[in-house]
Amino acid sequence: MKTDDEIVEYILRITHEIWEERQVEKIRDYYGEEVIVRSPSGVTRGSQAVVDSTYATLTEFPDRQLLGEDVLTCIGESDQFSSHRIFSTATHRGSGYFGSPTGKSLRYRVIADCAVRDGVIFDEWLVRDFGAITRQLGITPRDFAGRVVAEAGGSTHDEDRRFLGVPAIYKGTGNDHPAGMSLARVAKSLVTGQISSASNEVDRAAQFDLPGGMTVVGRSSGTTTAAEFFSPFVWSDQSIDHSLGCTDSVRGTRAALRMTLRGRHTRDGMFGSPTGREIALLTIWHAQFSRAGVSRLFLLVDEVAIWRQVMSRS
Repeated sequence: MKTDDEIVEYILRITHEIWEERQVEKIRDYYGEEVIVRSPSGVTRGSQAVVDSTYATLTEFPDRQLLGEDVLTCIGESDQFSSHRIFSTATHRGSGYFGSPTGKSLRYRVIADCAVRDGVIFDEWLVRDFGAITRQLGITPRDFAGRVVAEAGGSTHDEDRRFLGVPAIYKGTGNDHPAGMSLARVAKSLVTGQISSASNEVDRAAQFDLPGGMTVVGRSSGTTTAAEFFSPFVWSDQSIDHSLGCTDSVRGTRAALRMTLRGRHTRDGMFGSPTGREIALLTIWHAQFSRAGVSRLFLLVDEVAIWRQVMSRS
C-alpha cells in the first residue's frame, strides 16, 4: 500500500513526464487499457484515447506547462484516490479544437480526480476552466458554445450528459475528515443560494478562485459571486460523489469535493433568459482552511458546457 506522500509524488511525476517531458507514450504504462475519463464535454475509454487527446492538445498548445498546485489524497484498502489541482500556462500556436492559432497566452486551472490501483490510473473525472480559456482567446464562452453546437447540427445534448451514464469503477466516496464535511456544507449552500449558511463556515478574508479565471476576495463578495453560477437553475439532484479532507504539517488543512448536479434552466442570470432545458453539471471544489473556516475556495465549472446545454435542442 502506498502512502499519501507516495501518491502525491506519483501524480506530480507522471504529469510532468507526460506533458512537459513529452513522454506521451508512457500514458500506456500509467493509464489502464480500459480507463474511463469523464468530463463535462464527454467521456473517453481506454489509454489510447488519452494518448490521442494529449497529442492533440500539445499540437494546439506545444509549450503547455502543468503546475501542480496541490494533490489531495485518500487511501483505501486496495485503491488510492487523488484530486490534483493544476495551474496551466500555454500559448495557442496550433490549430485544433479552439480553431486557428491566435498566438495568445493562456492561464487556467484544471482539476483531475484519479483513482489508482497497483500504480495504474483506472478511473478519472476531469474539469477544465474552458471559460478562462475561451475568454483569453478573445471569444465568450457563449459564442464558443454556439459554434460547437452549430457544428454538431444544433445539439450536443447527448454528449453533454454522457458522463452521467457511466458508472464509477472506483467505489470509494472519500473520508470523514471535518474539512471535507465543511466544504460539502459550503458547496451545497452555494449551489442552493443559501449564502448566509455558506458564510458561517468561510473566513471573512477568504479568496475565491472561480470559473473564468475570476478571483474575488472577501467572504461577502465571494459567496455571492460563487452562488451566481448556480442561481439560474433549479436542481432536482445534488449528488456529492466524493469528499475528502486532510491535514499535514506543511500545507495545513485542505479539502476536495466532487459534486454532480441535475436540474433545469428556469431563471434569468448569467446564462441568459430561462429556457427550461435540462442541465447536467460536473463540479470539482478545493478548499484551504484557517481557524476561521474556508480561507481559499477553488471552484471549477465548465461554463462552455453549460452554454452548450442551454443552447442545444433537447
